[in-house]
Amino acid sequence: MSKLISLRYLDFTTKQSSFPENGLGCLTSLRYLGIWDCSNLTCLPRDAFYLASLRTLIIGNCEQLDLVMVNYQVIPLRLQKLFIRGVPQMVALPEWFQGATNTLQHLVIRYCENLEALPGWLTSFTSLRTLVLRSCPKLLSLPEEMHRLTALTKLRIRKCPDLGRRCQRNTGEDWPKISHVPNVSFE
Repeated sequence: MSKLISLRYLDFTTKQSSFPENGLGCLTSLRYLGIWDCSNLTCLPRDAFYLASLRTLIIGNCEQLDLVMVNYQVIPLRLQKLFIRGVPQMVALPEWFQGATNTLQHLVIRYCENLEALPGWLTSFTSLRTLVLRSCPKLLSLPEEMHRLTALTKLRIRKCPDLGRRCQRNTGEDWPKISHVPNVSFE
């Protein structure tokens, strides 16, 4: 991969449980990375977090993937879009995700059946415009300070039964947290 330094878009799948060291770090122009259907993959490549040009990260259908990083430290990310789908090992958003606090605009989480909570630090993502939560049945409530997400214009909650009830317009316990969002929808 070291000869692909101008590569901007990469979708891949693998049957391996891990990536080779320094496999992605040389892709300095990479703006989009899609990791799909990697049923044996257990961790993301550490050097993926040092891709300064990366704006979109999609992780889909990686049943064994653990998004927690050992020896975590804040790494500034320039991610604008993060899509996580079908990652049953995820019970909470990973700490490394905080590196995108100032840049993330769209967050979509789908089919993460063991996701239990959204962390309080999510409310510091001041550029977040879209939040989609779908088929996360263990997700029970939203962080207390959701009103701090002043750029949030679209919130979609689908197939998250308890969370959906708590967020019902005017009657749900969590409605005051999101009443400032112009476009809220449930299913």
